[in-house]
Amino acid sequence: MGIDIDLFIDQSFDFDDFCCSICLDVLEEPLELMACDHCFCKGCLYNLVKDRRRRKCPLCRSPIILFRTDPITPQRFEESLSDCRTKIIRNPLRIRRKLFNLDVSCPYKDNGCEEIVKVSNFTAHKLHCSRKLLQQEWRPPQISRFNGPFLPHQSNLIPDISMRNNRNGRVIFVYSYPQ
Repeated sequence: MGIDIDLFIDQSFDFDDFCCSICLDVLEEPLELMACDHCFCKGCLYNLVKDRRRRKCPLCRSPIILFRTDPITPQRFEESLSDCRTKIIRNPLRIRRKLFNLDVSCPYKDNGCEEIVKVSNFTAHKLHCSRKLLQQEWRPPQISRFNGPFLPHQSNLIPDISMRNNRNGRVIFVYSYPQ
């Protein structure tokens, strides 16, 4: 859920203090636990606290305190971050000062987006980038699971498979069989 280190323009920057311990990438929308000063990506921390039994820091086991009722949904998690009793700091100052002004390439640069944005604008750009793939064509592999080439009749079983993201973000597979 973090930012891939390879996307940063300045590769000489020392990212060791700015990596999420869950996804091992550079912090994206960083959140800091006040009890232990450990930082995580917002998405990584949300995935951790969804399960009531896992509401502890993965590094030191200090409790993560949220003041919202279960089940934790993205909206309730966002509301809990705004609650002054929650012991989580959004965008800690020490990280903002050093990380938020660095330049990052768009994650869709392979699709033709050449835009370079600041870390502070990375998430917003990633969500609204015009080069984000909405449909990606997938072709069946040319090697069978037995590590040999497919026989001609096997490769014609599914001539066209495409994968699409619908508006809900779910992946849908569309199969076309020969007539």
